Parts: sequence; C-alpha cells; structure tokens
Amino acid sequence: MEASMSCVFGQHDETGRKERAIYYLSKKFTDYETSRGVRQGDPLSPFLFCLAEEGDKRSLVNLMGFFEKYGLNSGQFVNKSKSHVYLGKSAVHRRALIYSWLGVPMGKFPFMYLGVPIFVGRPKRVYFQVLTDRIRNAMSNWKGNSLSMAGRVTLVNSVVISMLSHSFTIYAWPKTVLQQVRNWIRNFIWTGNVSCRAYYPVAWKKCCAPLKEGGLGVRNIMALNQAFLLKKFWDFLTKSTTAAVVGNGHSIDFWHGNWLNGSIIDKLGIAHQLGKSLCGKVFDFILKGSWFCSTNLNAELAALWLEILAIQLPSYDIDDKLV
Repeated sequence: MEASMSCVFGQHDETGRKERAIYYLSKKFTDYETSRGVRQGDPLSPFLFCLAEEGDKRSLVNLMGFFEKYGLNSGQFVNKSKSHVYLGKSAVHRRALIYSWLGVPMGKFPFMYLGVPIFVGRPKRVYFQVLTDRIRNAMSNWKGNSLSMAGRVTLVNSVVISMLSHSFTIYAWPKTVLQQVRNWIRNFIWTGNVSCRAYYPVAWKKCCAPLKEGGLGVRNIMALNQAFLLKKFWDFLTKSTTAAVVGNGHSIDFWHGNWLNGSIIDKLGIAHQLGKSLCGKVFDFILKGSWFCSTNLNAELAALWLEILAIQLPSYDIDDKLV
C-alpha cells in the first residue's frame, strides 16, 4: 500500500500549488493531467471491482485512506453513495463494523455490473430478467408491421443478437429464458409483434438455416450461447498466460509455445492459417547444448535470434517446466 501511494500521489511545488506527477521514492518522473474517471468498459474496471476481497480493520482503513489521498492529489474522488460493499456469508455479522470503517453502503446479490448480472450460485431465470425485459422492450418499440420480413430478420440479427453476445460469453443461460427470447424473436419475425402468436408455416430450425440452404439466416440463440462459451473455453486452452522455461526442449512447441515472452508466430506476425503448417520442438533448434538454426530459417528468425540466444540453456539434461 505504501509503495502504491509513493508511485501515484503528487506533491506540492514551491508556491504551494498542487503538482500532479508520478513520483517514486521522492523522485519525479513525469507530469500528468486528469480529465475524467474510469468509464464503463475500461480495462481497469475489473481490477477496481474486486480491489479488496478480505482484510482486517487496519487494511480496510488504509484502503480508504489511499482513495482519499488519491482524490486530493488527482481530483478524482470516490463517490461513496454510488459505491457498494458485497460481503460473503461469513461476514454478515460484521456489516455494522465494516460500514463504520468504510462509510460505504452494503450491496446485495444479484446486481448488474458492466451490463452483466453478478450473482452467487447457478444461473436462474430471475437473474436475467433485466436483460430479457430490455430485449422485449426494444422489439416492442419497433414498428414491425411496417417492415418486410427481411427487415425484421436484419433487426434481430444486428440488434438483439448484439444485446445478448456479451452475456453469452460469460454465462450458460437457463433453457427456459432462451426459449422465451426465442419465442419473442419468432413472433416478431412472422407477425411484427412480440406478443402476437400466429401460425408458422416453416419450422424454426429451417428459419435458422443459412440463406444458401434455404433458410432465413436467423441466428439460433441456443446454439449461439454454447458457441460463445466454447470459444471462451478454447481461448483459455490456447491462449494461456503460462510461460515455459526451456530445459531439454522436448515438450515445448517452438512456433506456438509461450517460451519467448509470447509465441514465435505472434512475434513474427505470421497468419494463423499459415502458422498451422509450422511444427517443431525447441529441441530441434538445440545442437550439443547450444542454439542452432539452419541457414534457410535464420533469415526469417533474424529479428528474434538475438533474443533466443539470450536464453541460457542448461548444461545437463533437464525437463522443461511451466511457471
């Protein structure tokens, strides 16, 4: 905490005017100007949301002191009336104490944060009520009767699907909620009114087929929810931040492995499709305990070869490891 304060807070100049600059160990590095606070979608928001998970009285009081000093020096104060503290079950009996320490009201689950419901436990229908009501109101305000069917499909695919996409990447929505939204979309496309149900001459599965297969090109939201979650899971598997430390090089992929502060194909800007054809282990580039590269590859790797040579190889056979 003290190290953070020494980095962030400014000091006063000789005239007494508050000077906004970055200091570390009383050494000034650069001046800065403040214009606005953190906005929705800022990469810093998730870190501020869970800035303190647990702590005693001293740590919580120091945290609020940090915010107060930051506000005095930057002009960006914490609005306590708009802030909330969320407690686990084990801390319920300490609500009054924590409120007296922080001066911030207690929040309750579930609540909305950055357009996504935050709750405890399994996803339930009630948690997504705000999002579904927003979708229904949007489609109800459209003058569907004055639009062609192609126009209604375009509105659904461009507006409704975009409203669902962010939440779909985080939660597996309850099946009953997805069915309800699907019924609204189906009613709107066929009748122009989300509340009006009519005879549907074509099965919904056929409507969700691509245009080239005779369908309407409507996005299947149930399949879309699964696809978004699988894509997120795939990103966790393939874009892991775990770094590899080179040992004998037998288990590290030379081109795709994260052993050089990133993969080789990313550093060289190689297209993803072309990168699939590149294969080889780090062991293939080691000869008699030293780095080795064939002549035809050396030109392509010239920009990174000095960085590769800086990695010291072990003098004895040792397995690679992840850190």
